[in-house]
Amino acid sequence: MIRMKKIMLMFMLVMMISLVSAAFTSLGVYPQNQEIELIQLCDDCTYNNITSIVYPNGSIAASDLAMDQVGNQWNYTYTDTSTGGIYHVNGVGDEGGSDSVWAYTFEITETGDSLTTGEAIIYVFLLIFVSIIFAITLGLAINIKGGNSINWKGDVMMVNWFKYLKFVCIGVSYVMGIFILGIFIQISRNYLSLGGITKFFEWLYWLGMGSMYPIMIVLCVMMIVLFVADKKKHKELLRWGSSQ
Repeated sequence: MIRMKKIMLMFMLVMMISLVSAAFTSLGVYPQNQEIELIQLCDDCTYNNITSIVYPNGSIAASDLAMDQVGNQWNYTYTDTSTGGIYHVNGVGDEGGSDSVWAYTFEITETGDSLTTGEAIIYVFLLIFVSIIFAITLGLAINIKGGNSINWKGDVMMVNWFKYLKFVCIGVSYVMGIFILGIFIQISRNYLSLGGITKFFEWLYWLGMGSMYPIMIVLCVMMIVLFVADKKKHKELLRWGSSQ
């Protein structure tokens, strides 16, 4: 008996969720600053009005808007779409001769695209993977000694060949950092609708991209110059060791 009550309770819960889902549908995803045709279908309505359009932050964008009729479709052209996020549209019409309320949502993103759950999971795993590589290479770049081993007089006692791994790690961590910014841009632009944060990430991304080639050239030149000097010093140390 108790088990049957639990089953009935779960069934009623599913039905309530289904009713709520049916009452609030989505018109789709649109790019910023594009006109949107807000529509409502009704065969026997003599009017349909939008009672309110609500911004993603919960404030009222517009209210008491009359819709134009074209056959059994009622339309209203909405233009204030500069803010990213999910908008709520609430309205009322006289379907069947009595007032009947309706509501739906639409979403605004920078590109008009919205990531699916599968795409979001891929982005998250890719972000984790790239972040691990970034953390490892950055840690090595910071901790690997950059100079040669010297004595108390300042004379080189041994060439530190690991310094070149340090340069490689600097370059790899820099590229991974730019890659991470690119992933953040895609997530915030198409999934989180964070306009201000997206623009900040984009600024950092293009700054990093613009600086990447000069930085890589400088790193390569430094590696070549140091390698030539270290080869010379290494030969000197070998001659000095053999003469002892």
